[in-house]
Amino acid sequence: MQHPCNEPGSKDILFTNKHYLFRRLKITLDMTVLKRAKLQLTVDLMNNHTESPVDAAKNSLASIQGIGRFLGLTTTSTSQIDNAHERRVYEMSFENATLNLDTVSNQQTQSNFVNGFSFR
Repeated sequence: MQHPCNEPGSKDILFTNKHYLFRRLKITLDMTVLKRAKLQLTVDLMNNHTESPVDAAKNSLASIQGIGRFLGLTTTSTSQIDNAHERRVYEMSFENATLNLDTVSNQQTQSNFVNGFSFR
């Protein structure tokens, strides 16, 4: 009886296993970058007192290696909460990630607040 590694086609199985491990490693590295991006973005948005939340998020993520360069910004939804407050959801596209940034602005005081964010 032959050893399983010496059977015909064993190189294909070995290659598939290496490919699987490489892919699993890449997903793990991407999750590490994503965790680091969430933490840094949270801290930067909490400490931001001068920029708009959109500019602060853009600058924060631009400094993280692995996210990639900024590709564009679109407003995905706008809704009026009451006479003074407006809710906007922005989609910020980067090479390796997309950020959905949910903001609330007070039109009377011209102030903006982050309601939440998520990565895709």
